[in-house]
This record gives sequence, C-alpha cells and structure tokens, in this order.
Amino acid sequence: MIARRVWLFAVGWTATLLAWLVVFVAHGRMTSLGAGVYLLANMALLAGLSMYARRRPGLPMIRGVVCGACIAFGVAIGVLGVSIQASGDVLAFVLLTLYLMSALLFGWGWRAEGALLIGTMLPLAMMVSLLRFLVAPAELATALAVGAGLCLAVAEGASRSFRIAFLRRESAEEAAHAVAVSRDAYRDSEQRYRSLVETQYEAIVRFDEQGKITFANEYWSRAIGVPVEEMSARDQLTFVHPDDRAAIPATLKNLGRGHPRETRRHRVLTVDGYRWFEWESSAIVDAGGRSVEFQAVGRDVHESHVADEALRESEARYRVLVESQQALLSRSDGDGLLTFVNDHLCAAMGLSREELLGKSLFAYVHPDDAPVTRSMVEALAEAPYRAPAREIRVHTSVGWRWFEWEGVGLVDAAGALVEIQSLGRDVTGRREAQEALRASEARYRGLVESQHDLVFRGDAEGHTVFVNDAYCRKLGVCREDVLGESFAPFVYPDDLERTFEEVRSLQKPPYRRTFQNRCIDAEGALRWIEWEAGGVADPTGTIVEVQGVGRDVTERRLAEEALRNSLVDLRRSEDQLRSLAQRQVAIREQERKRLGLDLHDDVCQELVGIGILLESIRRRIGPLSTENAREFERVGGYLAQLVDHLRLLARELQPLQLRDLGLEGGLRSLVQGFSSGSCTVDSLFPTAIPRLPEEAEVGVYRIAQEALTNAIRHAEARDVRLMLAVVGDKLRLEVSDDGCGFDPEARANAFGLVSMEERALSLGGRLMIWSTKGDGTTVRLECPLSGQKSASAA
Repeated sequence: MIARRVWLFAVGWTATLLAWLVVFVAHGRMTSLGAGVYLLANMALLAGLSMYARRRPGLPMIRGVVCGACIAFGVAIGVLGVSIQASGDVLAFVLLTLYLMSALLFGWGWRAEGALLIGTMLPLAMMVSLLRFLVAPAELATALAVGAGLCLAVAEGASRSFRIAFLRRESAEEAAHAVAVSRDAYRDSEQRYRSLVETQYEAIVRFDEQGKITFANEYWSRAIGVPVEEMSARDQLTFVHPDDRAAIPATLKNLGRGHPRETRRHRVLTVDGYRWFEWESSAIVDAGGRSVEFQAVGRDVHESHVADEALRESEARYRVLVESQQALLSRSDGDGLLTFVNDHLCAAMGLSREELLGKSLFAYVHPDDAPVTRSMVEALAEAPYRAPAREIRVHTSVGWRWFEWEGVGLVDAAGALVEIQSLGRDVTGRREAQEALRASEARYRGLVESQHDLVFRGDAEGHTVFVNDAYCRKLGVCREDVLGESFAPFVYPDDLERTFEEVRSLQKPPYRRTFQNRCIDAEGALRWIEWEAGGVADPTGTIVEVQGVGRDVTERRLAEEALRNSLVDLRRSEDQLRSLAQRQVAIREQERKRLGLDLHDDVCQELVGIGILLESIRRRIGPLSTENAREFERVGGYLAQLVDHLRLLARELQPLQLRDLGLEGGLRSLVQGFSSGSCTVDSLFPTAIPRLPEEAEVGVYRIAQEALTNAIRHAEARDVRLMLAVVGDKLRLEVSDDGCGFDPEARANAFGLVSMEERALSLGGRLMIWSTKGDGTTVRLECPLSGQKSASAA
C-alpha cells in the first residue's frame, strides 16, 4: 500500500512546496531561480522515490526507504527556512503538513510516524536559535507537543483503519470464494447423488473374512472398470487408496464383535481416478451368530467430501485470519453473553479466553456508557442490523480504556436477534489527544478572553463570528448583540471605505495586513485602533474567515502628531538659524574682504609711498653722517616689514589663491605656510576635489585655517595631518593632531570653535570634534558638495 501511494504523496508534497515557494518569492525571501532549483531538486528526489517504489513494491525495506525520504524532505525544508530567515511558525506549519500527509496516505502507524518526527525534530532543534517565532516559547512547546501527539494518533488511526479494511476485504473475498466453491461442490454432488438415487445406482460389494470379493453389482463394475466375472476372488483392498487400507481390517473386526453396522469413508481407485466413497458396512452371520461374510454398500461422495474439506480449510483460514489481525473481535448471543473472543481482545482486556466466554459484555462496560451500549444492541435487532461506531469505556486489567466498537446483528427466520458480531479498536490514545486538544483550546480561549487587546473574527462578508470581552468593553456592546452583524457601525464613517479595502486585501498574499482606523468607543469618543489582521483559508485556498487583533493607539497617535508638529517647528527654527548663520558668515567675509582690500590697496600703497618719500628726502639732504644714514635705513626697514605684515594679513583676510588654485591648491598653500621646524603639517587628498561655489570653498578653507591654528598655537602639536576627500555626495575635511587635547564639553568661551560650527551650519553640514586630554584632537567637517543641503552642527 505504501508503494502504491508514493505517487500521491509526491503530488501533494510538490503542490505544498510550490505554494510556499511562491509565497517566499512574492515576499522577496528567495529569488525565482533559487525557488525553481529547490523545487526541481525535490521533484527529482520524489520521482526517484516513485520509480523505486514502483519497481520494488514488495520490498520489506520500502517503509524505511519512504520514511527516510520524508525525513530528508523535512530537514531540507528546515534548512531552507533557516537560510531565507523564514518565520519558525511558518516552518512548523509546513512540517505539520508533511507529518499529516504521510500519516494519512501511508498509514504506517505510530512507530514510523515517531521516527519521522524524531528524524526531523532533532536536526531542526540545533537550528532553532536561527529561527524567529511569533508565539512565546511555552505556547510553542505546547503546540509542538499537541501537534506531535495528533500526528501520532492520526498515523496509528489510519494504520489500524487501513489494516482492518484490508483484512475485512481479504476475509470477505476468501469467504466468498470458499462459499462459492462449497456451493458449486455441493451442487455437483447433489446432482450426482440425485441421479444415483433416481437410477438406484449404488456400489454393492460382498467379501469374506479374508477380504476376497464374493459379489459386486454392475454399478461397482462400471465404476472401477473391471468386469463382474473377473472380480470374483479378488482382494477388495486392491481398489482402496494405500493411505486408507490400514483402517479397513480394524473396521471388519468391529463388525464381528457386536457392531452390526459401520459407516466410513475412504478413497477408491475408479476409472476417473481415486474418488471418495462412503461405505455402510454390515456383517452377515450364520445361524450360530458367527460372521461368515461382509457386505458394503457404497455411494460416491467425492464432490461433497471435497466441498466439506474446502469448507473446513476455509473456516480454518478464517479462524487464523481472525486470530492474527490487530482488531478486537467478539461474538455474543442475543442476551449479550460472549461466545467468541479473539486473542487481541484477550490481550487488550488482560483476561484469558476462558475468563471472558460466557460472561455478559455489559459486565465490562463503564456504567456511564451502559445506555449507549444497550441502544447499540437494540439497533442490531432492526434493519439494516448494523450499529454505527461508538466509543465506549471498557474495564481492563490496567483500568478503564476507550474502545471504538461497531457491530453487526444476525437474526433468525422469526427476526429474533441470535448473535452479535463486534469489531473494535483501542482508541484511548486518540481520546487522550482529543482531550488534550480541548484543554488546549480552553486555555487558548481563556488567554484570548483575559488579554486587553481587542480580538475579532468575522466571515468573508464582514459578519462578526467572535469578539472577546475586551472588544465588548471598549465599544460598549454585548457579545450577543454583535455576533452575526456587520462591524461597519462601529467604524468612523470617514475610515469605513479604507477599512473595507484593507479587509478585501486579505484575499491576496501574504494574507496579512496592519492598519489603523478610528472606532467609536463606549463613551462615544473616537479612538484610534491598530489592527493586525489575517485571512484564514479553506483547503481550496478561499478566504473564509478574517481574524484581527487590535489595540488602542490613540495616545500614541496624539504623541506622534505632537512630535510631528515639534519637528516642523524645529526644522523652521533650524532653517532660520542656518539663514542667520549664512548671513553672519557672508557679512563677516564681506568685512574681511573689505578690510583685506583696504589693507592691500590703500594702507600698503600709502606706506610704500611714505617709503619712497623718505628715500627722496634722504637724497635731497645730501650726504649724511653714518649715524643718520643708519637711522634712515632702520626706518625704511620698519616700513618694509610693516608692508609685508599688512600684506600677509590681507591674504589671511581674503585668500586670493582660492580663485586661481581652487580649494585643494589653497589648502596645500595653507599647509605649507603652517609647517615649521617645530611642527610638521601634512596634507592628504585621496580623491579629486571639484570646484565648489565660492562661499563653500571659503567656508571650508576658513574651518581648516582655524583648526590648523588651534592645533599649532593651543595644542602645541608636533604632527598635524589635514585630509580632504569626496565621500559619496559629501565633502569631508579632517584635521587631526597629537597635541595636548582638551574637554569638548568645557568650551563655552572657545570663540574659534563656535566660529567653525557657524560656518559648518552655513554650509549645510555638521562639525564633529573628538578630543581627550593628553591624546590629541580630531576635527571633522562633513557637508554637501553644493554646500546647500540642510544639516545641523554638533
């Protein structure tokens, strides 16, 4: 049977994998190529298993091979779930499908199903840390235990059902064949006997004490093919089958010892071969009462004897069949007294056959189930003389156990019940599993009713089929008033259409949605409810029920709204601050530019003019004393130094080299100017630096200038590094030193740092400073390449 049903399992498992792979691809957890390769690999293994089962259906190892293949499928789907980070609940559902499908199709009993459970659970237990579950561990463990017990119960129930059905069919076929053979044999025998009676054909033979034939009639002569005249004085044992000859002398001795007649059967060699004859032998005595001759009258009973033997063999096979099967079989008379029980019933009851026979079946039935038992017996006395299967508790040597019984009644010609035939099986495990399932359902219902979240279940048309107490309290309704009614009256009208759209979307994968709507609570106020909704499909894939869990998120919505308003205000303030910073920077740069131009074009030129005028006066005076000439040279030197210093200040106020060299060239020139014998300043440009707007280049230049100044003047650094690079769509400037460092939190009066932060803010960037006393300082600027995007200084 397992070999014949492998192809059904292959079709079912392929369909299951295809459905889940489509879901995984739709959710982006797998690529279409990966799902196809995985499906083809499973189909190849299923095809190989089907070919193996078809070629070797009677192989004793077929159950182990199929069970091993199922274990491989379970472990493979577990590895797939871990690799794509699927939900552990989904993985458990797929494995439950595998367990139930194999249990129902193969009917291989609880041992093979247990091997399948252990073979898949042990490898997956090592991967459980890589899975995520939606339910708590305690609930998950309970669900797994119940699921495992259910699978074992289904497997054992299917196994016993298949076995009983198979044995019944085989027994019925054998019984029907035996009855047919017996009926045909009896019919032929009856026809032969009728012909014999009607023609008065019987074999009549007489023989003496030594067994020599003294007379034989024509019928016997024709039967054995020996003429009558040739039969005289021949030993009558000549025509008897060798295996039957030894019993005949003892029969003759009995006839001579006060037994006038003896009837027995033995085989005789006839023209048609050895045939069974029934002989009625008698002794012929003389006047003194001594046996002088024996006479035997024989009838050909070969057909009836063969039929009787076939009937006895059929009954023996039936008895062996009854005794060998796992079902519990019993027969009782019309009063319920047991007349037959098979070995399995004795083993299940823990009693011997002698202890059970003759006892009333009601003596072992639980008192609470006695009325059900009597109603079954009463049903057997009426057409169609069958009682449907009922579960009844029976007292055994180990206590009360549940048995499922179904019976057939046999009635006599008057319609009175004369025999009850019962077929039963031990369903204690199944009942215990059902009780555990009901207890689990009760615990689940208690959990649902005790929580504060709103629980709603409705059909596909939106009619309510279940709500918990929290739902009733929140909306101020009674459960009886809402069951069977639409949920629409409790939804705010403006949200009703959107809510229906969300419910309709549950008809499509992934059959789950999270949405919010406004509901009218018990006090008439609007409350925001966040729903986690899912669709429940029937075996055809049609959504038949909608389940939703909701929680009141009104306060959260109000907080989010207030937060959004605060963010808007914050962005507005930030934009105003940035505009102010940009304006201040622009004014400062304009003032620096004006001062630089004034120093370079006015003051420096006037000082140069003074120097020229001083040289002209010295020449007009004529020859001077050595002391006066030295004073004139000293005044000219002071003027020259003053002009150089003012020109340097003009360049610092207005970095004119940025116009010609760009930001990279300007920073290289700046680094060279800061380098000295006591401090080494290096520059690094990992990427090409594009030209930026003038205000952006000036802002970056000023920040680098201030950072380098702080490193050399205040940090007393020996090594300073400047790095400028393009990172993505941002420009990054970083100045790091090995100086004495400082506490970034204690910089309230650090005007230079405040100036750098203002410039960073005006560039739409952010300034970050890392420093530790005695461990150097790092200043980093990140700003958009355009210098215009919004950001904040830090």
